[in-house]
Order: sequence, then C-alpha cells, then structure tokens
Amino acid sequence: MVVDRAALEATAIPWAYRRSIGRVRAFLRTVCLFTYDSQRIRHELIRPQVDRDAGRFLFANAALLTLTFLIVVVAMAFWSRHLHGLIVRETSAMNGVIGWTRLMPGYQQDLHVPWSAGVTPYAIVPLYLGGLAVYLCGIGRKCHRRGSRTAEELRRARAVSIYAMSPLFFLLPAAICFAAVLGLEELDRNNTEERMFAVARTIAVLLTVLIAGFALFSAVRRSGEWVTRASHAGTGRFFLGVIELLGRFVVGVVLFLGVLPWCVGYWWIAIDSQL
Repeated sequence: MVVDRAALEATAIPWAYRRSIGRVRAFLRTVCLFTYDSQRIRHELIRPQVDRDAGRFLFANAALLTLTFLIVVVAMAFWSRHLHGLIVRETSAMNGVIGWTRLMPGYQQDLHVPWSAGVTPYAIVPLYLGGLAVYLCGIGRKCHRRGSRTAEELRRARAVSIYAMSPLFFLLPAAICFAAVLGLEELDRNNTEERMFAVARTIAVLLTVLIAGFALFSAVRRSGEWVTRASHAGTGRFFLGVIELLGRFVVGVVLFLGVLPWCVGYWWIAIDSQL
C-alpha cells in the first residue's frame, strides 16, 4: 500500500483556501464535501487544522443560520397569525366576561409574562437567534473529549466537528420555502376560488419538509460519524454521539429561546417597576 505523505501534510478542506478561490465558492464546496462525506476529507483528522479557519467557518455558517431563523420569524409575524398566541397581552392574563373574570393560572403568568417581556423588544430577538445559531454550529465540539487522545488530536477533532455541521446551511432554502408556504396560505385565504395557490402551497410544504429534514439529518449523521472516527470506535459510539448531539440541540433551543428571554424579561420587568 502506497501512502502519499505529501497529501497528508495539507488539508483538503476548501475553506482553508478561501483567499485564492473565493469565500463563497470555498464555503459552498466545503458544505458539499462534508454533506456527502467525500473521500477527499476522510483523513482530515490526521491533517493539520487551523483553529482560526474553523472559527471563521463557524461564524459564517452561524450567520447564515441566523438569517434562516430571521426569515422564519419574520414570515410568521407578517404572513400569518401564528405568533399572536405566543405573546401575553393585557387581555391575555385576565379575560373579562360579563359577571365574572377568568384569570390565567399563576404558574402560567410566571412563565409567560416575563418571557413575553423578553421577546417583545424586537431588536433583542436577533441576539437570541444568533446565539442559538452559534451554539448549534459549534455543538459537535463538546462531543469530543480528551480520553486517551493527545491534545493535538483533540484539537483537530474539534476543528473538523465545526465543518461537520455545515449541512445546516441547507436550512436556508428550507426557510425560504417555508416563507413561501405562509405567503401562499394568505393568497389562498383571500382567493378561495383559485386552486393554483393551494397546489403551489402543497408543493412548497413538501419542499420545506424534505429540505429541512435533509439538512438536519445530514448534520447530525455527519457529526456522529466524525465523533466515531475520532474515537476509533464503532456503531455503538455513533449512536451515543447522535443521542448526545440531539440532547445538546434540545438544551440549546430551551436555553436560547426559553430561559434566556425569560431572564431578560424578568429583569426588564423588575427594572421597569422601579422607575
């Protein structure tokens, strides 16, 4: 067996050569290579990795993921009524009815009111979404632990794990399709006699589900595969890695979209009550 040692002395990840081939082309090529698990990148764990390159890729991927989240939120806010029930308004906690008043249970008020106060300043919402995007794009790093590996091997594994989350990029076209679904829903509601909008909406729904499912499945699968390769383990480690990734995903969503807005809203209410 002939080993090309020269090929192992330089990374095959296109993002590392973005200055010569262009950032957009390098980003898209990197996404494609890791999404389809190309043979060119199978030996990246023993090739030199630059932390700065991986960090720049993380923030590029996170910026696009933040844009994805914003498209979804803006589409839901302007083209549908799905967000109206999420925010507690003055008449939400106390609904007056002739002769009696029905109050929202206390524990619901404790949860909903501070959270609503934390998300109603719309300028803060992109910060929540951006934080979640950065967290998700770097989620694979925490799945790599020292164990019997050297510090250099661990550093390389964590750098490659950032590229392994690149399939999340495909959530962007899925978000565009989702926005189209809501827009077509509004058109269909206003033009009940036109069947064209209903058919187009059905197609957009299918595209949204397929593309989003492909993006999430590919990101989790590739990250699990790289965790397995870095550990020199088998199928069991792969499934444990996938479970850990999914668990961290849920924790991130709860933290950035639930706990953090609640804390911000709580302090906002506390400060406002003192003024």
